[in-house]
Amino acid sequence: MAIITVVGSLILGVSLAASCGLRAFLPLFVLGIGARLGLVDLGEAFLWLSGTPALLALAVGVACELLGDKVPLVNHLLDLLATPVRTAAGMLVCAAALVDLPVWVVALLAIIVGGGVALAVHVTKSGVRATSTAASGGVVGPVHSLLEDVVCFAASVLSMVFWVVAVVVAVVALVLFGVSARAVWLRLRR
Repeated sequence: MAIITVVGSLILGVSLAASCGLRAFLPLFVLGIGARLGLVDLGEAFLWLSGTPALLALAVGVACELLGDKVPLVNHLLDLLATPVRTAAGMLVCAAALVDLPVWVVALLAIIVGGGVALAVHVTKSGVRATSTAASGGVVGPVHSLLEDVVCFAASVLSMVFWVVAVVVAVVALVLFGVSARAVWLRLRR
């Protein structure tokens, strides 16, 4: 178990989980393609993500999510329904990226960090989207959605290719997660 491999896979997992907060299926699809091309390693239990059936199913999910998010009423419904889906996708992508760790460590990191980061990014994005929709009457919704698509795709691909991008995305996501967790903690204490 090389420490650099473990730390690198954790950083990639956190970075991709953050991207899942924007789009549930796109980071999983990108990770599957990256594994198939030999750019990244997957945990042994997640090799199926690079298989043809999984990639086809994820491609359909990506297309539906990207198209549905451009339709004004559908995007609000997707955001509501996507909260648990994006959290679960964050857990899955984080677990898949983690290599050379015991199963119980992978599970804990995926649930706490992967799911937490994806949820924090999703909630923040939803708040920003709701504010921009209210301020513009929904006019900028499709533009906002397209920007989210580009950021999610770029962060997912670039995190696999350039470790510096993965570190930056992971750090920003962990800070966002910390701020969100603190806010929840303070509300619960009241």
